[in-house]
Amino acid sequence: MTLFRSPTMVLIGQCAPTNQLPLAMGVLSLVGGIVATFRQPMGKWLLSLGSLPAFLLGSVVLLGASLFLSRVLPPIEKKEAISPATVRAFPWIAMVNIALFAISTTWGTRVLMLVLTKQLEGISNGLMGLQFLLALMALPAGWLIRKTGHPVASLTTALGLLVLTLFCLLNGFWLPAIAFSWLLGSSILNNGLIPLLLEILQGNQTGVGIGLYFGCVGLAGDVFTRYWSTQSSQIQGGLGLAMLVMSTLLCARYWQGFRVPNKKGAGD
Repeated sequence: MTLFRSPTMVLIGQCAPTNQLPLAMGVLSLVGGIVATFRQPMGKWLLSLGSLPAFLLGSVVLLGASLFLSRVLPPIEKKEAISPATVRAFPWIAMVNIALFAISTTWGTRVLMLVLTKQLEGISNGLMGLQFLLALMALPAGWLIRKTGHPVASLTTALGLLVLTLFCLLNGFWLPAIAFSWLLGSSILNNGLIPLLLEILQGNQTGVGIGLYFGCVGLAGDVFTRYWSTQSSQIQGGLGLAMLVMSTLLCARYWQGFRVPNKKGAGD
């Protein structure tokens, strides 16, 4: 998965027009969310077929996807040699901010999901229902980001909504409006982050930046499971709020000062 995810995101950036990137991510999030929602019953059904049929079915699906990509991908254009004068320095500061953003959002959203899961314990299939709604929100969120034309403002707003959601849940509030706030904030975050990274990073830096982001997400998730998940609810709540506020400030203050290049794609 580590080798698969970053090239997939870079491939989306190469194939989709710049102004359609949020919608492309919305389609990917929609399909992935629906599959994730029904992963347990589907997994049980696949395992009931036996190990060999399950392996055969998975292999056929992967081969079919590879064949489909080879038919629909645009031809690779030969790039002109880059002169030494146009070579840019490696964006170390941007990479550090990407790593900090990945860690803070991972810890913040993990705490939010823990609190949200506790609130839904008495509701049958409540969490599955919210995950399914989150998948359905992917396309509207992608359309909203595309319509605003300002991914930084969209992400900052999304993180602000998540901060508000966690604060309300920690103080005992549970209303449908809070669930909608979580759905909207999470959808915008899921569908707006990768398009922003694809726009602010260029060339070989794109794969490095996206790989760094997902690597830090995995590392932060492992550290959270091993250490923070065993702490008291008060410590977890404080950590979650601090991390979400930190990611909001990183997005608002750092990325707002980053001038996104005005790239035009098909469909402008």
